Amino acid sequence: MCFAINLKPENRQRRAYTLWEVMLVLVILVLMASLAGPSLFGSLERRQLMRAADVVRIEWSRTRVKAITKGITYAFRFQNDSGSYSIVPWVSGGMSATGEVASASNVDSTRQPSAGALQETSNVQAPSFYDELPAGIYFASFDRVSSSRELAIDTTRDMTSSAGETESEPIFFFPDGRTSTANLVVASEEGLGVTLSLRGLTGVTRVTEPAKLEDAGNAPN
Repeated sequence: MCFAINLKPENRQRRAYTLWEVMLVLVILVLMASLAGPSLFGSLERRQLMRAADVVRIEWSRTRVKAITKGITYAFRFQNDSGSYSIVPWVSGGMSATGEVASASNVDSTRQPSAGALQETSNVQAPSFYDELPAGIYFASFDRVSSSRELAIDTTRDMTSSAGETESEPIFFFPDGRTSTANLVVASEEGLGVTLSLRGLTGVTRVTEPAKLEDAGNAPN
């Protein structure tokens, strides 16, 4: 019995993809991207927002320590609906930088605006600080509970800069370690917000998780 063995490779011609098959694959890829895109970009937005909140929280903590170590009252202020903020020694309305009531004869304060922000300094040599939040993040809303100590300070002077932009009321950091009690909302351009709650008695800051902007300002005190 003989068996014929064909040693020649089969000449199979590979079939090409049709236009419809290519279009079907593209449609599937587009659908997958449309489903994964919002989740991906939303995650990036949340990380950017939390990073901005951490910047403010760290600045508040540093300013509180600085106020204690230098024996000077500091004020944190920001430009409404922007990412600009300032940290400056505060002398205003008969209140000295040490937080004590002072007479007009021993307080020498001058206004030195920089980058559209209000700066009030005295003869106490303490540096001022100006900075911006990460791109796309801005200060959305602000709420401060004024103590009797803060009510004794004139915070209404020069609330409008030469550029026509308005600044927030100051958040105070006193030499005895106490601060203003305040809620501050930072927000993204896409409509998410994070609330930073500062406790006046302890100076501790609590940061909420990102939420819709209309809900972010309703964080409990």
